Amino acid sequence: MPVEGPRFELGIIARNSEVTPDPAARPHGGGYLTFVVDEVLVAFEQARAMDAEILEPPTDLFYGQRRMLLRDPAGTIVDVSSPVPQMTA
Repeated sequence: MPVEGPRFELGIIARNSEVTPDPAARPHGGGYLTFVVDEVLVAFEQARAMDAEILEPPTDLFYGQRRMLLRDPAGTIVDVSSPVPQMTA
């Protein structure tokens, strides 16, 4: 049975993991936050409308996520991701 209502997922990923974004992998980069949303393209349009600092536009990654990277006003890297829609024949 699917879970109803908002969900929260927290991931702690090593700096040297192959899925860690380059800006967060550098020693001075510190950590980064990941938010999984239903559709990253909607979040991307909202971020652009707010003139957010976009480090990486939505990009499909090998592990089935579409990710964009932002920098918040305090300098923290924020990863906003959603599952890549499956193509059907």
